[in-house]
Amino acid sequence: MSLLYAIGLAAAAMGAMVWLFRLPKAAAFAIGSALILGLAGFALQSDPGKPGAPAGAAEGGKGEDGTPLVESRKLFFAKRLPPPSYMIFADAYTRQGQYADAVTILREVVDKHPKDGEAWVALGNVLVAKGQGNLAPPALLAYRKASQADPDSLAPGFFMGVAELQAGRLVEGYKLWAAALSQSPPDAPGRAELEQRLAQLDTLMRQIAAGR
Repeated sequence: MSLLYAIGLAAAAMGAMVWLFRLPKAAAFAIGSALILGLAGFALQSDPGKPGAPAGAAEGGKGEDGTPLVESRKLFFAKRLPPPSYMIFADAYTRQGQYADAVTILREVVDKHPKDGEAWVALGNVLVAKGQGNLAPPALLAYRKASQADPDSLAPGFFMGVAELQAGRLVEGYKLWAAALSQSPPDAPGRAELEQRLAQLDTLMRQIAAGR
């Protein structure tokens, strides 16, 4: 199977999920990330191998599986033991696809804990999910606040890049990932994972360009 054919299949899959089966676009935030990274893996190994995230049929966020948003965020932060109770509650709502409730909790959290970079990232993620995958100004503000609270974290740049990739803006996503890596220390949590994904994305973009 050629790379361009695989890209066509992925695009068709996304179209079917969003339009034919009326999958809420919020769920596509996680699923699209898996497809993009799967294509990157295909470019290197000819094996997409990245499953999409499951999602429920209910519209408006409820019923979706938001677990990928929680688990992917945790890759970029050191574990806090025990985790703050407010993050436990917010993550519980996120996992259930109840993004509006998660937003309500997290807005209160960042008001009380404005230097909690992980809470700001969590807020940005659920705002993007609640906004059907759109990187709207409130989400951008949350990611900027996350960067200010934790300048060494890769998470804000990573998730902004994911949103750009889902919108089909591969170059913008690549730039965000590259900038995040250039501005973070060598021991930043999640650095190895992002370096690998950036390299895969670079290879994917080169093969797409070569196929035109």
